[in-house]
Amino acid sequence: MTLPAHAADIVTTIRNFSPGMESRRWNDSQFSQITFIGCGPRGARSVQVKMRQDKAWQPDPHRGTKTFTKCFRNTNPASYSRGTWHKLPKGKYYFQIGSIKGAKVVDVYQVRIRPKK
Repeated sequence: MTLPAHAADIVTTIRNFSPGMESRRWNDSQFSQITFIGCGPRGARSVQVKMRQDKAWQPDPHRGTKTFTKCFRNTNPASYSRGTWHKLPKGKYYFQIGSIKGAKVVDVYQVRIRPKK
């Protein structure tokens, strides 16, 4: 199964991300949707994805955590997990990797970030 991409999507790959590592930043308001397609390595079972708002010269507010499991079901890139965060104030955002079950790092074949534009 192929997931359709939208023109505003940010598409990337992550390799060897450990807990605490951060994605690139993007501008957003109201909601963001993050999809992980094809997660590894073998043996990993889940990863926490934390939405954070980038605030200059102050602590970055935590906007909620989702646990992704379905993207680990097999090595087929069609296995995906998706999280949506609502009621986000306008600003810069990023996700941060939380705990990883079954491995020390996570790899994601494709990460899609869909901000509201």
